Amino acid sequence: MEVVRPMMSPMQDIPEPVSILAVIVLYRMNPSESPAFRSLQASASSLDHSNVRVKILLYDNTPGGHLPGILPENTEYRQSPGNYGLASAYNAALQMATAEGFEWLLTLDQDTTVPESFLGRVASLAKDMESRLDVAGFVPEVVDHGTFISPHVLVRGRWRRLPDNFVGVPDGEISAINSGATWRTQSLRDIGGFNPLFWLDYLDHWLYREIQLSGKRICVVGDLRIEHELSLLSSPHQLTPDRLASILEAESAFYDLYKSVTIGRLLTMMMFARLSILLLKTGNRGLWRVIWLYFRQRVVCRRTTRILKWEQRVRERLERSS
Repeated sequence: MEVVRPMMSPMQDIPEPVSILAVIVLYRMNPSESPAFRSLQASASSLDHSNVRVKILLYDNTPGGHLPGILPENTEYRQSPGNYGLASAYNAALQMATAEGFEWLLTLDQDTTVPESFLGRVASLAKDMESRLDVAGFVPEVVDHGTFISPHVLVRGRWRRLPDNFVGVPDGEISAINSGATWRTQSLRDIGGFNPLFWLDYLDHWLYREIQLSGKRICVVGDLRIEHELSLLSSPHQLTPDRLASILEAESAFYDLYKSVTIGRLLTMMMFARLSILLLKTGNRGLWRVIWLYFRQRVVCRRTTRILKWEQRVRERLERSS
């Protein structure tokens, strides 16, 4: 007796392509001037697009925006209605990724440069991790003109660098910067997206904490290196009082919300000494006044009062930006 087997559709043998939405947040920079946009286009052009679907979202926080000109295929420019920082841009990208069926979200700063092999390597890792739903994302090694920036792993209470070219999911808590990280969109949705209260500074600290508290893990790709110009590292003399105030507000709030009272007190003691060194390097009296304000606030005000004031200031700032 002849056994008749059902015909298989050719489409059933073709695996679904890895889908990545990359968001590049712009501020006072034309898209054509962005190292991130230029290098990511070069990386995308080297892909086998039958296996990878990539789209680039240029999210512009510049007041008034830019005229982006003619953009490559699968690139979208969006002007923010106000400068709401990174969190708003990332949430807009997460919403787009969800609506258009992208499984992965890549976050990039405008001053980051990725190698040509970047997207191919990330796509390969994503494919390998399809069944590892406990892995929320991948982080490369980030350097600024040869100076190591991230990622770090918490070992016995201290942040340490992983061994050279480490690739895998390390034990212990991971911390890294936003730029260059590729996240599983479902993992981001599971934590409710990006916290708008950490609209710019310490958003990365908040995100990595929340991801890992949700039970997910992070893969470190130490042999994939990207260049990122960290302005506070490369040009500390350009630090303005307003920029410093934003950093200190977010740092103080993060410690008040998520760290123990003892560690919070240690921050208070370290703040003055650490930033006094910065003052000596820049000679800016405006910075001294900002440092003194936040040091005094941590000494005089209650923890709950500091948190309430910070939340109010952030909301007022976001309202002014609208």
